[in-house]
Amino acid sequence: MVRFISAEPLLEDISDVNLEGIDWVICGGESGWHSREFRLEWARALRDRCAAAGKRYFVKQLGAAATEGQVPLVQIHSVTNKKGKEMEIPDLHGTDITKFPADLQIRTWPTR
Repeated sequence: MVRFISAEPLLEDISDVNLEGIDWVICGGESGWHSREFRLEWARALRDRCAAAGKRYFVKQLGAAATEGQVPLVQIHSVTNKKGKEMEIPDLHGTDITKFPADLQIRTWPTR
């Protein structure tokens, strides 16, 4: 059995959470038009806590309202509209791991 915490959406710093008996932590930002803020420093603090405790860590998505410090981190993706024109629009899910900051491109799974 794998015991895990799914902190999605991660809406505050929970890096002081008790990880005793936990195998895996999943975190991510909220998706959609009315998403609440997801601070990357919260994800990094939780990542560091998991690393110190030897726990697996998985960043699922950045969501639509990720911030780096005070700066919004808007992910953009290209779509083709009905008229065949290529357009760039905000990614309201923030799931493209190649667009995450390199230090948060973490997707590890538990071994049990």
